[in-house]
Amino acid sequence: MRKGIVIAAAVVVLLVVACLPSGGPTVAIVAPTSGDTLSRGMVAIKAHATDNGGVTKVEFYVDNALEATDNTGTADTFLGDWDASGATTGSHVIKAKAYNASNKTGEATVTVVIGGSGPTSHSGNITADETWYPSGNPHLIESTIGVQNNATLTIKPGCLVKFKGDHELRCGYGGQAGAIVAIGTADSLITFTSNATTPLPGDWSEIGVYDAAMGATQFKYCKVMYAGSSVSYGSIYINGSSLKIDNCIITQSKDGGVVAEGEASFSSFTNNTITTCAKYPLSIQSNFAGTIGAGNALTGNAAGYDAIELYNDNVTETQTWLSHGVPYVIMGTTGVNGANSPILTIAAGNTIKLGPGVEFRTGYGGQAGAIVAIGTASLPITFTSSATTPLPGSWDEVGIYGAATGATEFGYCNFSYGGGSSTYGTIYVYGANPKFHNCTINNSGDYGVVAEGDASFNSFANNTITTCAKYPVSIQANYAGTLGAGNTLTGNATGYDAVEVIGQTVTESQTWLNHGVPYVLSATTSVNGPNSPELTIAPGTTVKLRNGVEFRCGYGGDAGAIIADGTSSRITFTAAATPPSPGSWDFLSFYNNALASSKLVNCDVSYGGGGYGNVYIYNTQPTITGCNISNSSDWGIYLDGPTYPDPVQLANNNTFSGNASGNIRVPPAD
Repeated sequence: MRKGIVIAAAVVVLLVVACLPSGGPTVAIVAPTSGDTLSRGMVAIKAHATDNGGVTKVEFYVDNALEATDNTGTADTFLGDWDASGATTGSHVIKAKAYNASNKTGEATVTVVIGGSGPTSHSGNITADETWYPSGNPHLIESTIGVQNNATLTIKPGCLVKFKGDHELRCGYGGQAGAIVAIGTADSLITFTSNATTPLPGDWSEIGVYDAAMGATQFKYCKVMYAGSSVSYGSIYINGSSLKIDNCIITQSKDGGVVAEGEASFSSFTNNTITTCAKYPLSIQSNFAGTIGAGNALTGNAAGYDAIELYNDNVTETQTWLSHGVPYVIMGTTGVNGANSPILTIAAGNTIKLGPGVEFRTGYGGQAGAIVAIGTASLPITFTSSATTPLPGSWDEVGIYGAATGATEFGYCNFSYGGGSSTYGTIYVYGANPKFHNCTINNSGDYGVVAEGDASFNSFANNTITTCAKYPVSIQANYAGTLGAGNTLTGNATGYDAVEVIGQTVTESQTWLNHGVPYVLSATTSVNGPNSPELTIAPGTTVKLRNGVEFRCGYGGDAGAIIADGTSSRITFTAAATPPSPGSWDFLSFYNNALASSKLVNCDVSYGGGGYGNVYIYNTQPTITGCNISNSSDWGIYLDGPTYPDPVQLANNNTFSGNASGNIRVPPAD
């Protein structure tokens, strides 16, 4: 509802009469006020109404015809609009009639005079500076009008601009410099609307601001109604320009509200209301979404369109995507990377919706960048599908690649319905080292998190990954120790509640924590390297091995150790197969360069074999005690080489059962 009072040059006759029926509300009209002259256009009426029992509504009449009703008054202030664009010159009576809960009434009246010289017709391009005044209301647009030749069109507060047909008012078009300066006030809006007797969305085209628009171009305290006849251009169309739009109302569009493309941006975009549009209230390229300011209301549009549409585009400049109370919708793969190492910050409380096949990524193609998405427990950030009825795999993944900078962090984020790319998961990390904490991943059509290409985590704690079609986490063996504490990894597809470990050499000392689910070794994994790494398996952990897999240390000339001490909670090494059978995996092995710290204490080792035994020891002496070694397709423990643990102590300090070739194989004497 607008407050547009326009002062013109005619004489005003003002008479205020307050009529108070017994027991009814007290009413006073505070605008228009004594001495005002009104021009043809939109007239805002403001009344104060009070009653001990509360005022339920105020009706506004002009010459005894009902013009508006306000039942949502705030602080006893009630507002009504009068479209006086067709009012006759002379006196008119404005009445405010207030009702209380008992339906008793109180009234106040004001008599005003309408003056002015309008209507004023406009057609053809504007090539010299020109000013439109409210005294010329209504201003009628008879054809598409371009402001060019370095001219400025200034539209004064209170102006009513009506379009007679499918026309556009534009500046900066075709390389012709020009500016439109439409700055109203809170009490005197500038209105752009249809000239139809019964206006409808799409009665006229749009306000267009093109790449040659001059920097003075600005819209403030304007109301734009019934535009949007041109598909995909909205009510205000910006192409290649940077525009100020503040405190404006855009409504009843047949298309979108504001469409910004061709690297268009905003030098200011604050406190606007865009509602009742047939499409998105705001569409803009991803690289310029950070130019959308605060205080905007973007709801009440067509079903499914209360959102900011982002055209897929690389974000190459550091910026923040504020939370505007509606989602951002990304329908094409979008990257955050570039020569300036941009950082995209996504404000807490945001929702990012992604379309089919879409990846949202940073650090891709060798170009540095970072995504910083840190919500809070009460204001998480959500990444989900744009589909009305989302399904697992409705979008692809959030990708974090090798050139992603150390600033990359996701905290208190919810990811749902991703995993559309086979083997990439909902979160795909390649060669990077991000922070990932207090997040939830669910309903993935693939994995939850996939980390490969020497990817690791600077932090990975307190995450919940559930209802994924595959493993919640897949990571290379050398970086499995970067998975921190407090993660919940259950409730995924049958057989997939586990951390998949991609076989490789563990070259750095680390601990594989107990995450409440097994580790599944997909291929032979070694612990050895120039730094003599020690791999500690935390108490209570289960390690499952696939067919043909060996888990070894001290192999190939480099030192290393596997340390598995289950004294406080037994550690299990067993087959990944369901159901397991003897020989389902190869063996747990200690070679001649195994460090003296190597040990199996209070462990259960079962269903290996692979031609040797569940445990294979070559020319070294690891500590093995308190273990239950069973169901090998060959030996329980296979000793080889000139040096090995005492077989008698092994037999006395461990238990054996179901091993096909026997419990302990001792090398034959020379």
